Amino acid sequence: MESKQMLSGGGNHDKLAEAIAKIGNQLVETIAKELKEINLLREAEYKNKIKDKNFTDILIDVVESHELCVKNFFSVLVDNTDWKPISHTECKFGKWYYSINEEDIKSKYGDKALKLFKKTGQSHKEFHEIGAKIIDYYRSNELKKVISNLTELSDKSIDIVYGCIALAQSI
Repeated sequence: MESKQMLSGGGNHDKLAEAIAKIGNQLVETIAKELKEINLLREAEYKNKIKDKNFTDILIDVVESHELCVKNFFSVLVDNTDWKPISHTECKFGKWYYSINEEDIKSKYGDKALKLFKKTGQSHKEFHEIGAKIIDYYRSNELKKVISNLTELSDKSIDIVYGCIALAQSI
């Protein structure tokens, strides 16, 4: 994800575009690193410790889907693509999350898993809200607001990934 510096005006705009690209690259690298860790869940030796392999496979799948969403998001900021974010209930993670009955999580996996499930879902919702706001700022050429909100977006993204890992390990 190299910055193509699509922003006009040079100087400060170029520096902001570079900062955005750097943050985007760091976030994608972090998620890729965590995907390697979460893929350990697919290994038979590790999976034998997990009660519900299908649920774990779904968690892995939604984390991979989240990584694609992050890449698409940064493609707007770095390459000026016309990608439009969807709501937290319409993406693959959201469709899965909102199809799950919380009482089923509690009864099958316990209170700890339910707490992790809810926390991860809240981070996911906030990720979408912050992301949409950032893209609006970007398209309005309010680049300082873009930069000031990217850390929070990155934190929410990492919370989603770690939340899925913790949830998989708790079941």
